[in-house]
Amino acid sequence: MLAIHIRPMANMGDDVPDRIAEAAARQSLQRRIPEVSEPVEFEAAVARAGAKGILLHNTPDLQMLEECAYTDEIGLFVGPEGGWSAAELRSAAEAGMRMAQLGPYRLRSETAGIVAVARARAVMDAGGRRRKV
Repeated sequence: MLAIHIRPMANMGDDVPDRIAEAAARQSLQRRIPEVSEPVEFEAAVARAGAKGILLHNTPDLQMLEECAYTDEIGLFVGPEGGWSAAELRSAAEAGMRMAQLGPYRLRSETAGIVAVARARAVMDAGGRRRKV
């Protein structure tokens, strides 16, 4: 599993410091440590991701993540513990982001991020090509 870049959103706190990214890379035997940038506001992150973004939302009528993790590069958006607001969902849709789910079980944000990257990498690497998540 390879994450190239981690960009926390401003409203999610400081839960992803560089030392954790470094330790995680070492533990998973990755040669490259993901870059952890300064937090950004949701609107800026959505604008940057655009159509490459996949917003994970716990709604049963959405497609599964594996059904939309097929492009060369994606940006995964894992929501806060309380879920996405209506305004955030609207902003993501207006930016052209796809929306997907991880399944019927609600996961904690920190767990959902790990699960999402692992599942997206599995789909993206199925053709033998390394792609950015």
